[in-house]
Formats: sequence, C-alpha cells, structure tokens
Amino acid sequence: MKKAALSKCFCAEFERQPFSKRKKVGIFLKGIYFLNLCALLFGMGYINYNQNRGVYYSDSLSVTYGEQIWNAAIINGIEEPRALLFSYFNGEYRRNETLGLHDGRPIYTEISKFVNGEPFTTTVGAQIKYCYSERAWVLAHDLIKKSDIEDESDCPWLLRSQETTEYNLLNVDGDWSIWTGNLQENGHFFAVDNECNGPADCNYHGVCNDGKCECSEEAGYSLRASKGM
Repeated sequence: MKKAALSKCFCAEFERQPFSKRKKVGIFLKGIYFLNLCALLFGMGYINYNQNRGVYYSDSLSVTYGEQIWNAAIINGIEEPRALLFSYFNGEYRRNETLGLHDGRPIYTEISKFVNGEPFTTTVGAQIKYCYSERAWVLAHDLIKKSDIEDESDCPWLLRSQETTEYNLLNVDGDWSIWTGNLQENGHFFAVDNECNGPADCNYHGVCNDGKCECSEEAGYSLRASKGM
C-alpha cells in the first residue's frame, strides 16, 4: 500500500470539444432516446389494441367439469326442480365475437354436441366469462338460478374460479367453487385449447388444417374442435 501510495501518478488532459460539436452530439443522443421511447409506446399500443380485439385469446376450448350433481336445480319455466349433472356441460366452448368482451375478457359460449359442432339454435347454452364483481371466471346459464330468491348479483354463477385478474382462461389454476344446493369448494374445471399443430392433436381421426382439425369421413361427423374428436 505504501509503495502504491508513493508511486508517481500520470494523468492526461483531453482537449475540450467545441460547444457546437458537443451540441450536435447531445441532439443526436436525445434523438436516439426519443426514437426508443416511440418504439416502446408503439409496441405497447399495438399489443393493447390486439388484446382489446381478442387476438391473443383462444377461439375454441374443450372444457371438462366434474361429476357433481345438483339434485334440485331451479330452472326458469319448469315448476319442479330437476337434477343437474354438471358433466352435461362438458364439450366445446367458442369465443363469442358477437357479444364481444365482458369486463375486458372474452365470452365463451357452449356449442351443440349433436349438430356437427354448430351453435345451439333453440337450446340456450352455458357461458364462461369473467366477472369483475366476483373477481373470478364463472360458468353461468341464463335459465338456471341458485335460489327462488332474486339474485341481486349482476353475475349469477354455477361455478366460480378462485379470485384472479388473469385474462387468459387457460392460465386459471385450482379448483372452482360449485353450487349444488350449497356452496362447495371442490368443483372440477379443466380446459384445453382446441388449436391443433398436427394429426396427433386430432387423435389421428383427421388432418390439422390452419390450426383446426378436419375430421375424416370415417369419423362419422365433422368437428372443428380438435380435442373433441
């Protein structure tokens, strides 16, 4: 340390650049920073615009519920309570572009299981949507209610996820709350994206064309949902 402290120190003095040159360099650096800011804002705006249009959401899902049964379901237009098997709601759900978004998230509508995978015509299908009032994704049906007492909630539900702010339904984890005459916390919910990448995603019963499965004639019917074949 003593040797280092006593050693000679050399310094070099650089010529100070003229003000005009320093000004040009400063303007150039500010321009680079401004372009970076514009690129960042444009990227954020582009992503936000596509998100609001639903570009990043799945168009079609295959959903599976548990085997729970509600033995006294209250259905509008039917006087006597009916047994409701939640597994009846299993199947394909498609993003409903007509209804747009609900609380900033897509609405998925149940698809008919018997008419070549097309939307219901007379039957009312279930819906999966996000409700900000519940801070959760829910399964709801316009004709089924939990009680004869008027539900003051603006989002009646039959199944409800755990509280989340997730925009993508496929990223919602954990068991859902389910109503079977009383509230239970072990409701099963499992969803997969129907977009295919190859024949294996179509269970080798068809071909994958532009992300959608086209069933072969041997399959007996045509379904667009890959996981439903």
